Amino acid sequence: MKIRCAYKRCRSQRCVKNVGREARAARTDVNADLCRYLHPAAKVVRFCGRVHRKLCSARTPVARGQREALDLQQYSALFYTLVRLGAPWAAALTLLQLVCAERADCARQARAGWLQHIDPSDDHPATVRIPKANGKTKAREIPIAPPVAALLHRWTAQGLRQRGGVQQQWPFLNDPQPQSPLRFLFPGKGLGGAYKGRDWGRPVTVRGYRSKLAEAAVVLQRERATNKRRGASHTFDGFPLDRLGTHSFKRSAVSLMKDTCTSTALCGAIAGTTAKTLDRVYDMPTLKRQQALVARAFGPVASSLQREEEEAALPPRAAKRAKKKPERPRQSGAREGQGGAREEQDGAPLARCCAACGKRREEPSWACCPWCGHKLF
Repeated sequence: MKIRCAYKRCRSQRCVKNVGREARAARTDVNADLCRYLHPAAKVVRFCGRVHRKLCSARTPVARGQREALDLQQYSALFYTLVRLGAPWAAALTLLQLVCAERADCARQARAGWLQHIDPSDDHPATVRIPKANGKTKAREIPIAPPVAALLHRWTAQGLRQRGGVQQQWPFLNDPQPQSPLRFLFPGKGLGGAYKGRDWGRPVTVRGYRSKLAEAAVVLQRERATNKRRGASHTFDGFPLDRLGTHSFKRSAVSLMKDTCTSTALCGAIAGTTAKTLDRVYDMPTLKRQQALVARAFGPVASSLQREEEEAALPPRAAKRAKKKPERPRQSGAREGQGGAREEQDGAPLARCCAACGKRREEPSWACCPWCGHKLF
């Protein structure tokens, strides 16, 4: 009896009864909609080759969603997880990608000459000179925060290693040109795959970088599950670890900058992205950012309603006394009329309303809220 290829669009008349393992698949691993009629008792499905087997084995891809941004605590935990896994180079690559707000394909090609004036004793400001590494990268020179520049200088001079480790793991000790500005900061692996088997002439691949992030995600998932069984919290609680990837750091950089600076033009100049794309794609409304926003915006509303509810429960005379405007409070140790002088002396604007109850600050000299006692700043 002749058995044809199970792929329903295959035109081959070849008998596939005795094909090898590469052209066979279990019935549970194939998509029946792409196959010819299969006998109900059939357990193995045969094809004319591995191409048609792969076509029929393809399943409907599950929408993963865009990469998720990290906050400071989550990034710190991920950084030291990569160091513990024996990949300090990947941890340093995440930091460079974060402070430059750049894609992984560009950051992995970083050379030593990109880092300018990172020595703390240098009088010039520290910068990163990014060339046009690919079609999406915008050539630019961006500043580096002095603490980050000091970290990079210390690591490149003394090495980044595991905690308690003796051997330096980044930069690699056997680099043939340790002082060359053209050397890759993150060289790829050679054919051997061992620690010393590095290909100094090409950078690490995005695939190798992504694999280390996947290993770190597995470790964090295991730690989170352990903490949950113990009833303890974890830094990555509520974070979708399946969305952790190389593009998470560009999104994290934009989110951190937008939380600090509202100017989209400044953030776009550092990230090398237009303002329209920055707001539409990279400024991620993460769950923690939304929680912080609603707490700042609507927390005083709940406090005000709660105060009104407490006043409504009081007897009429006590409620009238509670609504009466209190006497004007004075700062301890301050004379009458020194409130304006304090505002001019400090130079910083004073709060216009109480952050706890939302009542308006009528006098600059008030040191605390007369209604709820909350300290005013």
